[in-house]
Amino acid sequence: MSQDKRAVGREELDAAAKSLAAQGKPFDVANIWEYLAANAASAGSKLDLANIIMSVGGAFLVIALPIILGLVADKYHFPAMLTGALSSVVVFGVAGMLMWHKYNLKLAGGLLSTVAVVAVPVAVWGFIHEFLKTGMDYNTESLIIFGSAAAASLVALKAVRFPFLTMPLYGSLWVMATIVIDMVTPSGNGWFFGWASHNALILDMVFGGLLCATAFSLEKNQTEDFSFWGYLFGLTTFWFAWTQLGLGGEAGKLLFVAVNVGFILLSAMLKRTIFLVFGVVGTFWYPFYLSFQLFADNALMLWSSVALLGAGVMGMGVVYFKKRDAINGALASVLPKLR
Repeated sequence: MSQDKRAVGREELDAAAKSLAAQGKPFDVANIWEYLAANAASAGSKLDLANIIMSVGGAFLVIALPIILGLVADKYHFPAMLTGALSSVVVFGVAGMLMWHKYNLKLAGGLLSTVAVVAVPVAVWGFIHEFLKTGMDYNTESLIIFGSAAAASLVALKAVRFPFLTMPLYGSLWVMATIVIDMVTPSGNGWFFGWASHNALILDMVFGGLLCATAFSLEKNQTEDFSFWGYLFGLTTFWFAWTQLGLGGEAGKLLFVAVNVGFILLSAMLKRTIFLVFGVVGTFWYPFYLSFQLFADNALMLWSSVALLGAGVMGMGVVYFKKRDAINGALASVLPKLR
């Protein structure tokens, strides 16, 4: 069926309605068709060779640039690093804007803008060491550096609506929260920024929940995915902090399993695989735990039960793979849609 004559599904119309509402445009035929045409064009190019090459190159740049600037500081001292970092912000920032707005190369423009963002905290680090030699303590310096990264991400997102720019934003917020939590809670026995302190772990769980709530709030009227990195950082923080905190007695362990079952249901409602991954791991942790408790003195029974559980999990995966549409449809019919 040609592009001019093709069937339009309900999901496409819903996505068009969300996008037009977010842009303040009326939901009329002309705007719907403009959205569908642009969406079809972008969808057709998502996996082409040029995009793959640009993605790989952008990933190398994002990883390598801060390392290069750090090595420059080590060899040529902070003035050279500051110069290189500021130059990187300007060059990659301008290149990203040109690619995004003038040449309509969204992927290249977004990746170059991300490179500019990751150069900002390096420039701030160099500026602090070169011009603010006032004996600033480590925590304060770190908060300023990562705060600059978060601010740069927000500024870049205003100019370039590229979802990957939320990665340095959420990552910086996570590091800043970890530092603040370490500052306000006793952490003498912590193995990583106080991550063995009872109060710190509770605050980490709260922060992880807030990150997930923020990511969820961004789901509304968005056709691009600005929530993925929020869910990833938030759920990882919440889940691992809870496991480090300790699960209490049997009631606490059952509560942990119940929450992870809730994550599995949330994955169906939000259509987010990240909730499914953590939910499945957390849910099946309890049977493995019981096996180790029941058969601690019988190695053969212990590992036989582990093997049976593993086979059972694989079997459930096979069943889900073969009946995926029916299972998802059944869940969709009984669970509210959150996305």
